[in-house]
Amino acid sequence: MTSPESVLIGFSGGDDGAGRTLARRLADAVIERGGRAAVLSGDAVPAADARLAAFEVSPFSGWPALPGAVRELLREVDGIGFFLLPEAVRWDPEFMWRTRMADCGGAAAWLVAEGARRGLAVRFSFGLLVARPYSTPHCWAEFLVDGVWVPVDPLLVRALNQWGGLDAGAFPPDGRPGALFHRLTDRFTKVVSHGGIWAHTSLPTEPAG
Repeated sequence: MTSPESVLIGFSGGDDGAGRTLARRLADAVIERGGRAAVLSGDAVPAADARLAAFEVSPFSGWPALPGAVRELLREVDGIGFFLLPEAVRWDPEFMWRTRMADCGGAAAWLVAEGARRGLAVRFSFGLLVARPYSTPHCWAEFLVDGVWVPVDPLLVRALNQWGGLDAGAFPPDGRPGALFHRLTDRFTKVVSHGGIWAHTSLPTEPAG
């Protein structure tokens, strides 16, 4: 299942009638529940190790220091925990403040809205959290400082501090974790889709060279 609303069903090993019938029944069951489904068969089903695309990113490390007004805003979400949330609540700021829980999209959206309300130059970013062994889609906020858009993500950095992945002294929650991110666009969207349906994709990541 690629999202609560859509699914891709694939089978290989020949275009046999039994396999196609089973796939069609599964697709019909999804459609009956209000979702969307597509059936792939034969050569349309990629091999398990198929590589659809590859690209190289070069992390930037020369981020300017964040001004006090931005750091003050980031500290306001100190008590918010980082969770993976369902679509029904992930963008709801009332839910975030009532439960003290947010995911990357909801937290970034709130920082952008509140930063703009305070007169700060801020934008929403969607792209990849670049890390071995697999990168993953991610959302964060960026503030314009000295002509440079500086990524921030206090919830993720605090979580990594707590989990032991980042040293809190070198990477404070109100710091600049930009080397972790590769920006793709200014809105939450599909990284890979087929026929309008969100396709589950692995993003294996290795050092270049």
